[in-house]
Amino acid sequence: MAAPWKPERRDNPVGQGYWIQAEFGSGKSHLLCCLAALVLGRKDAWEIVKKKEDASGRGKRESLFRFWEDGLEAKSSKGTKGIFVIVKTLVGAGSGTVGLNDKGRRLSEYILDAAKEQIQVELGKNISLYPVELLADRFITEDLERFRKDLAKFLRDPKFFDEDEFEEVDDFIRTIQQNKTPEYKRSCGNKLWRFYIEYLKVQPQIEAETEDILKHTIQTILAEGYSGVLLVLDEVSLFMKNRDEDQRTDDEKTLVVLSNRLAKIHNLPVWTVCAAQQAIESKMGVKNIIADDRLKLVKLLEEDKDYYDIVLARVREIKDPAAISNYYLHYKRGFTWPNSIGELDFRHFFPFHKPAIEVLRAITYELTTTRSAIHFMHQTLKHQIKQKGRELIRLWELFDEAVRYEEDPSGVHAGLVAIKTNRETDYRAYEACRRQIDGLTKGHLKVHRDKGVKVINGIVKTGRIPKGTKPNQNISAAQNFGFGLNIMKKSAEKELDVSGNAYVQDMWTFIDDKLTDEGQTMKMDTLYKMFMGIGGPKDYGLTRRMVQIYMLCLVREGHVRVTVGAKAGLATPMLDYSNIADVDFPCA
Repeated sequence: MAAPWKPERRDNPVGQGYWIQAEFGSGKSHLLCCLAALVLGRKDAWEIVKKKEDASGRGKRESLFRFWEDGLEAKSSKGTKGIFVIVKTLVGAGSGTVGLNDKGRRLSEYILDAAKEQIQVELGKNISLYPVELLADRFITEDLERFRKDLAKFLRDPKFFDEDEFEEVDDFIRTIQQNKTPEYKRSCGNKLWRFYIEYLKVQPQIEAETEDILKHTIQTILAEGYSGVLLVLDEVSLFMKNRDEDQRTDDEKTLVVLSNRLAKIHNLPVWTVCAAQQAIESKMGVKNIIADDRLKLVKLLEEDKDYYDIVLARVREIKDPAAISNYYLHYKRGFTWPNSIGELDFRHFFPFHKPAIEVLRAITYELTTTRSAIHFMHQTLKHQIKQKGRELIRLWELFDEAVRYEEDPSGVHAGLVAIKTNRETDYRAYEACRRQIDGLTKGHLKVHRDKGVKVINGIVKTGRIPKGTKPNQNISAAQNFGFGLNIMKKSAEKELDVSGNAYVQDMWTFIDDKLTDEGQTMKMDTLYKMFMGIGGPKDYGLTRRMVQIYMLCLVREGHVRVTVGAKAGLATPMLDYSNIADVDFPCA
């Protein structure tokens, strides 16, 4: 659109058509709005673009602002009105009138109506675009004197009109000349069409083919001082979905006329942008519609990076990029995943955990793609800010929003989409897992293995924290996590108490049931298989460290002995009630 248009250079046309394809909620309509706003040629809109590009460090080669400097600015000044923008959303159109048997209007008619409405808004006048309007104009300029008397007889002929429809010829002509509204002029044009065909028995020589009408429309707009035409059609695939074969063929021809015949063959400065949720199912063959010299295919969110860039840019702005390094170093000390993705990706996804966004993308394909993802991320981020959260946002926080989300998935078809209803079985499994995990512990103990060892050293091995004991790392860990683990009771004397802990009780029952003979033993792997993860009899979902903590609680209570190997790094090969208090458990 920024390229200079030279009417005589048919070998170098500037017009083009585009088919923008992506799932519902991917941002197609938002893209169309931004495109139309920029093409209108307001400098303040382009200044916003420049400000954002300067802030992001984008160079001129990748810049959008250069299109303003290199062409669109000139087209929007120096005596021209800029590019004429026609926007038409086709949601709810194309299926005919409710209660009637009509098949709906032609796509070209929707386009002409949108063009006439925009002309009326911008210029305040009614310009003839339809063949019947052109016929009315021609009658006034060329045939009025010749056929005036015949027209007067026709307008009062009972063969063609009921008595209450009779009209005086002077009133009829005055209505055309005043040209107040498109409806009046089109009504007069329809009567004139019947006058020529049925009364005079002659065929009026008026361009009526789609190509001729649309070509006349573009040329008429250019004659008003505009430098080109941008036609934006939203929800095209929904519009064409329920059309019959003849309608679809006509619609496809209209798109070919706009994007190829007018833009490429006639070298008119017209750009047609269609947005659709799916690929076109063409009766003419897809290659006759989707091609570089017709509608060029543009797929949104085809790459993972496109999705991530959009949702992250929409929900947060990093105020202090330098501070992210401290977060990276902090998580790098405790986890392996920061090393695997690198600091660049860590920064790109901050403050979200990258795997959480990856899972969110899969979830949102069940809903409304980026629209629902942005909702989840924004709501979760607001909640974390309100709670003064200092950790990365993980999948759990995002998923809490996701499972509550409900949205009408289409502007046409009613019906709520929700994970809870669409994925009922999966949701029940999620709830079961969550109950198990929520029953374990809170905070860092979910991710820091050394905290679990400190709990063992702080309370499990000794059985109590005497009042007035000087705090250290082990005792602090016990006080922070012992209550969440349900192995301590709040009292002045903080003592080990597993009487209300269902995991410890079930573990002891399991061991007691299995070891029925004197001297019989059980491998720890058996306990791990029984109590870790989900899929067992009760879906315990404990971590390996949690099984170890609860097992050592049973040792402290005197229920079991545990034999350990050399790799454990302990001073004694066997742990029981008599020696566990003297053992120092290493954080390994």
